[in-house]
Order: sequence, then structure tokens, then C-alpha cells
Amino acid sequence: CVYWSFQTKGSVRNAISIGPVKHATAKYAIYFGDAHSNVYAVNAQNGEQLWTAHVDPHFTARITAAPTLYQNRLYVPVSSSEEFSASTLDYPCCTFRGSVAAYDASTGKQIWHTYVIPEEPKPTRKNSKGIQLYAPAGASVWNSPTVDVKRKAIYFGTGDSETDPAAKTSDSVMALDMATGKMLWNYQAHAGDAFLGGCGMPNQPENCPADNGPDLDIGNSPVLHTLTNGKRIVVAGTKDGNVFALDPDKKGAVVWDRSVAPNPKGTLLQRLDGIVWGGAADQQNIYYGLSGGGIAAVQLS
Repeated sequence: CVYWSFQTKGSVRNAISIGPVKHATAKYAIYFGDAHSNVYAVNAQNGEQLWTAHVDPHFTARITAAPTLYQNRLYVPVSSSEEFSASTLDYPCCTFRGSVAAYDASTGKQIWHTYVIPEEPKPTRKNSKGIQLYAPAGASVWNSPTVDVKRKAIYFGTGDSETDPAAKTSDSVMALDMATGKMLWNYQAHAGDAFLGGCGMPNQPENCPADNGPDLDIGNSPVLHTLTNGKRIVVAGTKDGNVFALDPDKKGAVVWDRSVAPNPKGTLLQRLDGIVWGGAADQQNIYYGLSGGGIAAVQLS
């Protein structure tokens, strides 16, 4: 039995967030984003659209992960498809920047919008076809932000850069102030990762980074955990199988770092058999599925 359906403006691949809403015609709303960077609030009971907003004007921007809902505020992560076509000479590479935006969950009013790379892309050079190139760009946010009620902060992972030199906020775990969107701290797990699809070959296109990176995006949501001794940690993993814990009460200082890669000294493709999407934790361990097959468990303390 189909109760209702709702037609979006683009494909939807993220999970659905649901919660109470302050609205004249709805008690609960569902929230999600689409492949054209639109975010929606829909009446959970009848499918009526309550509001919609276009989060990022860049034509390659998209919402891959579920928006995070907390206390009538929606935190929306923005990723991109730019790195998959930007190596072609006809493309003015590259101008997209990953971001997170906060919205009033009841009205759809934007509260703040923070780009992972603060600097706006500027013209750099022209390629052999006369196409203007730009930098800096990249650092998509592929995952749902994690809420830290104590610090009034959100945490999320960022992707690789699309231009070189790679941004210092790429391949990172970043903390933003929930109220203002101001960056509180940033931990870069891998520096110098400027990557475009179709690059890394002997005769690579001119748009490519000089040294095409290993593509080590942090695609999984950070896990906030309190240890038995009361100490808090934020845990995340990389695509080459590196799991690390940060101290959210000491501006992201590293607590520990472990490799769970099946073949940490193998080729790049073998090393990328690590962690792409989410993990789960209990009181003792954190668990990650490995893209090369299998599951890894790491002791939290």
C-alpha cells in the first residue's frame, strides 16, 4: 500500500532524517537532499512539501549524505561530481568547494553556510585550448555531520582537493560552531591530496594536478564516544585503512592512530581497500566495514 509519493527535482541517494516540526499543517517532517543540491522538508504523514531550498549554486553540487537534524536545526553537507569530469580540456577546472549549511528545520530559512575551503577560487592559468583554470577547489563533504552537545559543535569529514596545492582542510575532520558555522579546529589526516578522475596517467590532461593524489577522502561520519574514564574522543577512518581518534576538548589533538588496511605496504589500489563509509561503536570497540572485504574492530581506549 503506497500512502504517498513525492517528486523531487533530482535523484536522491541519502538516508532520510525525521523529527518533529513547528508547522501549521504538520507534526513531523522528513528531510533529505538531491543530486542538484536541493534540500527538502516534507510532511511525514501525507507527503506535502513544507519547504525546499537550493543549498549551493555550483552546477556540480549535490547532497550525498543525510542532513543531520538537531533541535529544530538542519545541518546539510554538500559534495560534488566535479572531480569526475574536470580532467577534460574543455572544462574550466575547478571551482567547487565542499560545505555545510544550517537551516531552520521548520521554515527553511538559511542560518549560515560555511565552505570547507575559505578562499574563493581565482583564475590561475589557461590550458592549451585557451580554457581558464581556477584554484583552490574540492574538499567535498560526503558524510552526515555529527553533533557534539557539550561543545555545541558539529564534526564531519572532508574529501580530497581538486587543485594543487591541496587545501589544508582537505582529507580532514573539521569542527564548526553550531550557532555560527565558524571553524573551531581542523585535523588533516593526509596532506597534499589533489585528485581528479582520469588523471595519474603518463599523458594526463593539462587540467590534472602535477602529482595526482591518492584520493583519500574521509567519507564516513565521525563517531563521538565517551570512554569509561570520562574522556571523549572523535573517531574516523580513511580510505587507505587508517583509523584515528581525536580529542574534541583539545581542539582535535590526536589521541591514537591505527592502521587496519589489509595490505598497508601494497599498491595504491590495495591500500585503498580501507574505510569509505560509516562505522559503529560499542563501549569497547569501533567497527568498520572494509571496501576490500571484511570487517575491522579497533579498541577505543
